[in-house]
This record gives sequence, C-alpha cells and structure tokens, in this order.
Amino acid sequence: MQRAFTFIEVMAVVLLLGLLAGVAAWSLADDARRTNRKGALQQVVQMERMTRLGAARLGEVTRLQIDLDQGFMRRISVDATGKDRPGHTVDLGGGGGRGGVRLERMIVPNEAAWLQDEQGTRRATPVSSGSVDVAYSSKGHSQTFALRLAWPADDQAKAAQDEEALLTGDGVWIVFAGMTGQVTFLQDENQVNNLFCHAGNGPVLTLVEVVAAIVILGTILVGIVLARARHTRQLALAMQQQTAVQAADELLTGWWAVKQGVPVEARGQLDTTPAMIWETHVVANSEAQQLGARVVQLQVRLQPGLETGRTGEDANQPLVAVDLVLPDPAYEAQRKQQELDKQRERELRLQQRLRGLRSNGR
Repeated sequence: MQRAFTFIEVMAVVLLLGLLAGVAAWSLADDARRTNRKGALQQVVQMERMTRLGAARLGEVTRLQIDLDQGFMRRISVDATGKDRPGHTVDLGGGGGRGGVRLERMIVPNEAAWLQDEQGTRRATPVSSGSVDVAYSSKGHSQTFALRLAWPADDQAKAAQDEEALLTGDGVWIVFAGMTGQVTFLQDENQVNNLFCHAGNGPVLTLVEVVAAIVILGTILVGIVLARARHTRQLALAMQQQTAVQAADELLTGWWAVKQGVPVEARGQLDTTPAMIWETHVVANSEAQQLGARVVQLQVRLQPGLETGRTGEDANQPLVAVDLVLPDPAYEAQRKQQELDKQRERELRLQQRLRGLRSNGR
C-alpha cells in the first residue's frame, strides 16, 4: 500500500514549480528584449550601409530620411532629372515596436546647435523631433552623424555584469563615419561629442583659437614669401654668374690674340647687363715662383653700387675668379742677366788665356 502526498508536500512542489517557471519566464523575456534590441541595431546599421553602397554602385546622389517622430528610416534616390525615388524603408514603430526600441534623437553637424559650457567644452544639442535627411554623394560619401536608439531602462547593476553591454541600459549611440562608413557604438553622449569635436564639426572658434590660427597662417605666409624672395635672389645670382663667365671667356680670348698678353694689376669695364668690371691681381704662389712663373687672378664682379643679391662676406666676393699661370718677367730678366754674366766670364777667361799664350811666345 502506497502512502499519498500530504497537503504540505503538494504545496511545496507547486511552489517550487512556480519558482522555476518564473525564472524561466524572466530569462526568456530578457532574451527576447535583447533579441529585439539586437535586431533593431542590425536593421539600422544595414539600412545605412545599403544606402551608402547603393549610392556608390549606382553613382547616384541618395538621401537617407530619418523620421524621429514616426520612427522609420527610408532610402531616397535622386534620378538624373532630380526626381526622388523612394526605396527601402525600415520601420521601428516610433517606440511601439518590439521591445519598445525607438529612434530617440540624432546629431548631424549642420542640424545640431553647438553650445560651450563654462569649462570651454563644446557640446552639440541633438535633434529629437521631426525628419532629418542625410545626403550621400555619388561616391558613397556623407557627413559624419550619430543616431541614438532608446529602449526601456534595465537594472544598471545587472547591466554592468552583462556581456552584451551595448544591449543594456536605456539605449546606445551609433556613430557613422561619413567618409568610410565605419560604425562605432557608444553609450556616453560626451564621447559622441568628443568624436565630433575631434572630427572638426564643432562650432565657431573662440577668440584665442582665431588669434592662434591667424598667427600660424601669418607665419606660414611670411615663410613662403621669404622662401620665394630667396629663390628669386638665387636665380638672379646664377644668371649674373653665367654672364660673368661668358664675359671672362671673351676677355681671355682677346688677350691671348694680342702680343701684349694679360694685363697685370689692371682693371676695366665690361659691356654687360648688369654692368660689370674686371680686375687682375698677382697672387702669391711659391711653387709657381720656383718654376719661374706667377699666378695672376682675373676677377669679374658687379660694378660698385649695384645690388649683388648677396649678404655678409659673400657680398664682396667676385662673381668669377680665374687663376692664370703666366711667365714671370722678373724671372726672365734675371735668367737673361745670369746668362750674360756667364758669357762675359767665359770671354774674360778666354782673353786671359790668349794673353798668356802671347807672353810665352815672346
């Protein structure tokens, strides 16, 4: 004979089954909420990506219409005649959809009002109502914008322990990079503002920033002007040197053609533009002197009083300096005198020998 369950035992079993059913129902509801949120995130991201890729592939200007009041996103293409062609639509139900997910607000640089707090931090005031259009070029580029999806808030303690942190809390910001289409998920609105500030989409610069920018631009412009002036001077100097080389070559050709040769310690005027003069100076050179020669340097320089385009010690330097090795007249005269002295000495010796022979013959 089997013993029947007592009333207390039956109630205990019923209570235990109720607790298990409650835990299971809560877990299923939590999973359903996360599934709905993840699905909404994927829909929004895929919609933006399809709009960007479609504009690039078709080569058409496209708009992404985001209606914050009605909770839908719609792709609108613009044909060659400028007529709108509405396309695919994602409808989140304005908060009445699955899981209470809704398009809450967004930040678009040309739509947001930028404010500056006491610490000087620039913050954007998001658009929270109405319809906003994001334009895409025929290459698939747009401006950077951020869209916030909101849902009923979760227990923050539980959210901190949740592995899928983006699906907890009361919503998430989705930032779309305008040039690349890269997607970034953020929960802190300050981080979103920082991204836009770093991207250069902030408001009017402060007075200090404007002054700093003017100083930097002025420095750059001065540097460009100075570099251009230096280049102009160098070009003018190169042309002057080329003219001086040609004049020196013509001058030497004329000197070699006459018997007088190269004038030493002399100067003269050259028929050039700009006006130039030539000068010759003897330069000390012991090696040349030992060989019976001397070094004469031909210098060509601008006529005194003209702007040389050079500064410092270079301003007094000649445009061209040519060293010429020429016979030393003093050495030639000395050598001839020595030969005459030797010849006279030989003649004297010969005369002395002749006298001696005559004396012996007598």
